[in-house]
Amino acid sequence: MRPHMLLALCCLLSAVSFAQSEPSHDAKAKLVFFREGHFTGSALKPSIYVDGKETMRLANGRWFSVEVEPGKHNLGSSAKNEPETVVNVAPNETAYVEMVITMGTWRGGGRLITVDPGEAEAKVRKLKPITDTKD
Repeated sequence: MRPHMLLALCCLLSAVSFAQSEPSHDAKAKLVFFREGHFTGSALKPSIYVDGKETMRLANGRWFSVEVEPGKHNLGSSAKNEPETVVNVAPNETAYVEMVITMGTWRGGGRLITVDPGEAEAKVRKLKPITDTKD
């Protein structure tokens, strides 16, 4: 009887260790969008789209973040004729995306560019977060 208990205990321990080593399927990634404060285009609040869905409007000198599923995401803004930015994020990774205002003849807009995390974190610390949609 003892060899069977020993075998059962070994199977149980290996199942527990396998479950602990398996990566979490509900781990999310984070996208941080920011816009430095500048006088030019300061009245504009371009919309930001993640995978075609409007997420938020980004005011001058502000930042916000959204949680997304790991993988590729298409990022766009309400600016006409601006190509989408594609980011690929891993679980628990944070990607930083800066909005740069482009001026047009009748209307300006925002271009989204990815930024190195070290450089972006220093910029974001100087900005105000968007706490709700009324900011």
